[in-house]
Amino acid sequence: MLADFLASTPLLSESWRLCNLATQNSPVGFVANQVGSIGYLAFSGTLFVSGSDPSFKNLVCLPVRDGAGNHLFVPLHDKNEGEEPVLVQGALLRIFENMYSNPSFQNQISTLVEASKSVIFTGHSIGGTTASLAALWLLSHLQSNFANLSVLCITYGSPLLGNETLSRAILRERWGGKFCHVVSKYDLMPRMLFAPLDTIVCIESFERVSRSWGRGSDRNV
Repeated sequence: MLADFLASTPLLSESWRLCNLATQNSPVGFVANQVGSIGYLAFSGTLFVSGSDPSFKNLVCLPVRDGAGNHLFVPLHDKNEGEEPVLVQGALLRIFENMYSNPSFQNQISTLVEASKSVIFTGHSIGGTTASLAALWLLSHLQSNFANLSVLCITYGSPLLGNETLSRAILRERWGGKFCHVVSKYDLMPRMLFAPLDTIVCIESFERVSRSWGRGSDRNV
């Protein structure tokens, strides 16, 4: 039902246009756009993280708070007894944390929230996982502040983000309908993390080929 609705609106075409714009022309890794009462935040598909931290290659716990003590993903941690913690890919989490700590990102979020009735996060490939984490963060923030704002996340060819507990937590919070993941059956990126691959290698390799390979796959989405 969500997919049918989105296909009947300009949301898919506009979000895809902004994804391409973010990947090709954004020095900060994202672009923001306001269309009437709808605010868009699109993340680049060539985001990456460098370093030798071993956690980048593994699943890590989704943080409850940031370094300043502000709440991040508190609602997602209300797990059942004996359930595995909410885990996400370490490198993908670090990309989001780098974005979250960027003052430009915080300023754009504040502007969109104040000016919009709906905020749409979107991204292609690695930008899709960043968009998903950004949407989960804003949903968590709005819940703790009792704010009424519609949030939607649309991703294209996004790799897997976390474990089954994360999926169950999203469903428990009734946020499942706030995410639409568009995947081409010929796109390898969403399937890469089904196997225990080296996350850093995957991200850096994809960054090198995304401009040529990604444009070829655009027509299939």
